[in-house]
Amino acid sequence: MGGVVNAAAAEYDLIRRLVRGFPRPVAQRNRLGESDAELLTLPDGSILAVTTDSISEEIATGLYDPFLAGWMAVTVSCSDLAAVGARPLALLLSETLDRSWNEDQVTALQRGIAQAARSCGIGIAGGDTNAGDRTSLTGTALGICEDGRPLTRTGIQDGDILYISSSAGTGSAFAASILFDRTDAPSSSRVHANDRHPWEPVAALEEGILLRDFASVCMDNSDGLLPTLDELMRINGCGFILDRDIAEYLHPMAQHAATLLTLPEWAMLCGPHGDYSLVFTVPVRLVKAFEHAARAAGRQPLRIGYATPTPQLYIRHRNELMPCDARALRNLVFTTTDPFEILTSLRALCDCKHHDEGVPS
Repeated sequence: MGGVVNAAAAEYDLIRRLVRGFPRPVAQRNRLGESDAELLTLPDGSILAVTTDSISEEIATGLYDPFLAGWMAVTVSCSDLAAVGARPLALLLSETLDRSWNEDQVTALQRGIAQAARSCGIGIAGGDTNAGDRTSLTGTALGICEDGRPLTRTGIQDGDILYISSSAGTGSAFAASILFDRTDAPSSSRVHANDRHPWEPVAALEEGILLRDFASVCMDNSDGLLPTLDELMRINGCGFILDRDIAEYLHPMAQHAATLLTLPEWAMLCGPHGDYSLVFTVPVRLVKAFEHAARAAGRQPLRIGYATPTPQLYIRHRNELMPCDARALRNLVFTTTDPFEILTSLRALCDCKHHDEGVPS
């Protein structure tokens, strides 16, 4: 592991270099990387949340078909709004359409966009349309925090309780079912309660608004649970102990995928494809009130651990609390886009008998 490029740090350093000469808005409340959406204070004291995301590679590799590409173009940006507790206002969408696409593909794409927008309760205000060599979609979402109290990624205190808004690993299981469909991937991973499509994550917007009264930090796990925790650890200089066994919060679809891919369950938390749910902490003094409010709202967040002052991650797996080098695992899946290379590397880690760098096996 010593020779692995620190992709997470390299990405952050690249972004810092790219924006170094940019003027920042006077009204901007957050610093670089401190929240899932950019936060701007409006004259009336409310907070405007703005975020933009692009989808291209997922379409080119076949991970997303046209319908899902449209669905995700909306969902990824709205998930960022959810992570700052913003109420959605509008979405701008730029579509560059592959010239070789037929009418059915374009129609499916637009249907995915429309259905996801209705699911998120957000309207498409406008955008831009072009033609190119491959399809690329960019969504820019706007939201509002009227009370001026957005959620951010900073503010974890020792002992804060760690939650996820829904079970983990569904994004990884879905990606495995598509990318390894011709090998040993679980065909059942393609089964979803919604028959329209095998996997349609919904931005946790209502949960985000609820969390504004309770959470110390919040971030969406669009890159997977472990990369999300690694980023929160980096920003806050803290660690986490996940004292609830993985089997209790890993989705059955992900458990099945891990078995058929001959991987341990924790590998389904590595990303790079995430679940688009929320990862957040709540101070101990607010836990009882938060859980009561969540039940009253019909929500079932999963309590999975707590924050510690030591920047180390521990995961309970099969009744054993194991150290986990989240940064190394995060780098592993971000240093290549080839799913077979990722799978091979994960299997190699599982076969290691020594844990000099704290990677569980």
